[in-house]
Amino acid sequence: MMFVRKSPRRREAQAAANGAAHPDDTVVDLIPFILVTDVRRSIAFYEALGFRLGNTFAPDGRLEFAELESTQAAKVMVARVDHLPERDPDRAGPGFLYLYTHSLDALRKRLLDHGFEPGEITDGAPGPEREMCVIDPDGHGHMVTELSLSSIASAPDER
Repeated sequence: MMFVRKSPRRREAQAAANGAAHPDDTVVDLIPFILVTDVRRSIAFYEALGFRLGNTFAPDGRLEFAELESTQAAKVMVARVDHLPERDPDRAGPGFLYLYTHSLDALRKRLLDHGFEPGEITDGAPGPEREMCVIDPDGHGHMVTELSLSSIASAPDER
């Protein structure tokens, strides 16, 4: 499956033709929340992926939330819970993050250098040519692939 991304100028022209550059009645951002048992441990994992720590919330000294950002479009919040919800093997999970990088090899090395064990780089057919699975400290699995001309994502400087 190949996704064709509209150019920024084409999106802006289409928005202008529809009467507004940024309509008030549309979603303008998305920040996934990931439930974790140890926010500090998760911060270290997402920093190894290249995210930077933003705001945190720690009432009474207990770290409850952390905002992490890699680019303006790549954001995630980790939220502390006492117990992760049970996973039912007969039901679909809540989903996963699909992350994009310029170099899988460089990111894999970075994760290994930070003490994390990413999966091997494999053929992602019928999707991307190469991808790898990363599992965060709470067992959430995410896929990582390289940006390409057929990627649904784009690098920040391409937006």
